[in-house]
Amino acid sequence: MELELNEEQGLLQSGLRQLLEGACELRRVRRHSYDGDGRDPELWKELAEGGWTASGVPETLDGGGLGFEEAAIVALESGRSLLHQPLIETLLAARALQRAGCKAPLSEIAHDGASATLAVLELSRDFAPDPELPRARSTQAGWELSGEHFGVPFGPLAQRCLVEAELESGEAGLLWVSTDQTGVGWREVGAMDRTVRRYALTLEAVEVPGECGAGAGDALGELPDEWRVLLAAQTQGACARLLEMTVDYAKKREQFGRPIGANQAVKVRLALAAAAVERMLAAVYHAALKIEQGASDRGRAAAMAKLETASPGAEVATQGIHVHGALGYTWEQDVQLFAKRIKTNEILLGSDADCLERVARTIL
Repeated sequence: MELELNEEQGLLQSGLRQLLEGACELRRVRRHSYDGDGRDPELWKELAEGGWTASGVPETLDGGGLGFEEAAIVALESGRSLLHQPLIETLLAARALQRAGCKAPLSEIAHDGASATLAVLELSRDFAPDPELPRARSTQAGWELSGEHFGVPFGPLAQRCLVEAELESGEAGLLWVSTDQTGVGWREVGAMDRTVRRYALTLEAVEVPGECGAGAGDALGELPDEWRVLLAAQTQGACARLLEMTVDYAKKREQFGRPIGANQAVKVRLALAAAAVERMLAAVYHAALKIEQGASDRGRAAAMAKLETASPGAEVATQGIHVHGALGYTWEQDVQLFAKRIKTNEILLGSDADCLERVARTIL
């Protein structure tokens, strides 16, 4: 990837897009995310059989062995389709587990098709004032875990949760927890975007095997920036799809005997939105490349990608709704579903001000 996809990456993107267009069309998203309980095991099975859920697991452990550039492509397509399954979270968990040297959980993802989510302090800060890390006490069998996390995506809808916790040594660790085991409690919190449901996690003396835990500092250090870039990629994909839908509507919707897209005011709105979507894609590709290369300025690139998709993404969503007129606000129109994903991603893992501060700190 040199700010554009190579042939193999293009085939990867087209293959996933074809699968999601067939298996994850918007009526299905509405049925499971808004009318149902959020679960869609048939879709997850289809993703697992296609190798997408294990694509972040190393080839030596029977996974796909894809790098971060390819993970960004998966995120772009998941945003474009409003994927309502924890695919991105599973990819991120696999990358963190690999860096932490935890092989057994990686085998669960690769061989059992296990879905995973993440509970980390940096995300908890978006949902609670001054949250504290859960505490992990060492036992003969491994660890005993107690505490809370907030804003966990998908929560009990995933099978496993990678939990950041404070170890007895004072360092941060990662623990692999089953979402339905004894002592694990979930409370759904209100979320504008129902395609990614959010939960508060409560842990009460949860027994966790001891393979993971210590030595996870490096894995945790990389995780937030990688998550920012994949959130930015999701937003870009959602904006690109929303813009396509809006352009199509402007061509077909007639007013006073001609398409509304013939009006100069509408043309300008759409042109500005298209330019913003292209800038988003460049920022995402740039950040993905920096992370793949392990560049020293990868944190800055991640903050820039998040910054380039946060408020600009919200503006694209707003203009899309405006072009649809009063219909854009109605439940029947699909553009509001994309607007909800875009607006939610805008505030996760750092606001515009937070990202600007991160960029400034690396320069000044």
